[in-house]
Amino acid sequence: YLNLFYALFMFEYCKIPIPIWIRNVLFGYSSFVYLNILTAPQNKLYYSSMEFVESELFPHMELGHGPLYLMNIAIVMITILLAFMAVIYTFFKKGQENNRKRLGILIIASMVPIVGYIMGVGKEVLGYYDPVPASAAFACIIITVAVLKGGLFDVVVSAHEHILGALEEAFIVVDENYNLMEANF
Repeated sequence: YLNLFYALFMFEYCKIPIPIWIRNVLFGYSSFVYLNILTAPQNKLYYSSMEFVESELFPHMELGHGPLYLMNIAIVMITILLAFMAVIYTFFKKGQENNRKRLGILIIASMVPIVGYIMGVGKEVLGYYDPVPASAAFACIIITVAVLKGGLFDVVVSAHEHILGALEEAFIVVDENYNLMEANF
């Protein structure tokens, strides 16, 4: 569900509507995948094999990938890439000049899971260690920092930028020493 909600958040933040039927289909699909992961010992759709090993650096599970796993990786990559492209499109769209800092943070946060999935698919990079959970957690940390420190959801900053950006008249804001603080030209 994490990738689904992440992609839906990105589309919503970029004000790109997703039809409700697509949301429902993706939610149903994610539920189907989740149920297959929970019942992995009884079926071989998601994981074809599971073995706990104590070799290499850390004890870990070695998981064989079934057909549903490979299909899920493709669908997850497509949704993440579409969300990434939505943020890129919004970043370069006319009228988003004041929102570029926040969108830039979202671009960085979107690239982290993409790199994690690419590294996870190519097992030669990390062996049997799956980088996807770490990359998803790191992306969540980036977004959390953006919310808490970067004003990602700061309504006052957004309203200020939107109102001042919409003014057609030129204005200049200076401090008591006549240092330029802000201007819209």
